[in-house]
Amino acid sequence: MNDTNNTSPFFTNPYNETLIAIVSVSSQLLTILIFPFYSNVYRKNLAREKSTALFQVTRHFYRILKVYFLLCCVPILGYILGFVLLSLSLSFSFFIITSSTFLLVVDAFLIGYICRHSECLLGILAIQRFFLYFFASTEKYLGLSENGFSSLIRFIYLTPPIAAVLSILFLIKYGFLEHMENLMTVYTGIVTFLCFFSLFAALLYIPLLISIRKLSHLSSAKLNKPQRYILWQLVVMTTVKCFSIHGTVIDGFCFPLVIQLTYLGCNKRNLDTLLGSFNNNWIKTICSLLCRSTLRVAPQQNIYSINVVNS
Repeated sequence: MNDTNNTSPFFTNPYNETLIAIVSVSSQLLTILIFPFYSNVYRKNLAREKSTALFQVTRHFYRILKVYFLLCCVPILGYILGFVLLSLSLSFSFFIITSSTFLLVVDAFLIGYICRHSECLLGILAIQRFFLYFFASTEKYLGLSENGFSSLIRFIYLTPPIAAVLSILFLIKYGFLEHMENLMTVYTGIVTFLCFFSLFAALLYIPLLISIRKLSHLSSAKLNKPQRYILWQLVVMTTVKCFSIHGTVIDGFCFPLVIQLTYLGCNKRNLDTLLGSFNNNWIKTICSLLCRSTLRVAPQQNIYSINVVNS
């Protein structure tokens, strides 16, 4: 009887489960499609960004997204190979499909864990931008060294599993029934704190937006329109955080997409580099092939309609 009361209505509602599935799958597909362009912009900015205070954070997110891209692509390629071999009636196709399924489950756990704890870094990034913009003298204090940032990464990613192991040992020693409820309360409090911390960090973009809009009369502001990109960051981040308040599953899958969009849209240089990527020859070739195929189909339809009228 208590089980039904403890179940979150957000996950028991079929409509919400459908929403989670749609948002999660679409976010993964968009992340995979955008990643080559994101990687291209990042590599072109690498030499310039090495001297900035936020380089350690952006480099870490780039590495995270590379891992995410591989974790998403490997099971997909495994399924494709497995079903191709299955159509050829080869015996080891079942092993490949089973291995891809197992890898997909492991990937989902790793992706959710990494993305959920990377939100702390996203919050730090927002706080850094806020202080660097309004208090320029804080750059020497907020600019983390490579060793200091590595220590911060280890602390963020290693603290939760260590705490989980200690909690399990505590429950084994002192009893599950007596202390499980207290530990669940602590866990819920930590998750809630991290959620509102990320939301608070996202809201720090509001004063940035207001301040930048006051400079819109400057020629540089008219050229770059920085308030547009700050507003884009604010809308994307707060929207995802509103979803994550109801279900952390959505938050985990949307986080990589948020990282890519905020990086690509944070300034005019990145956006121009992104748009310049569409001038590459391979993209032009694909677009021209699509246009040619469309033009070839259209005349056939017109000829057919003319013949019908004449008959």
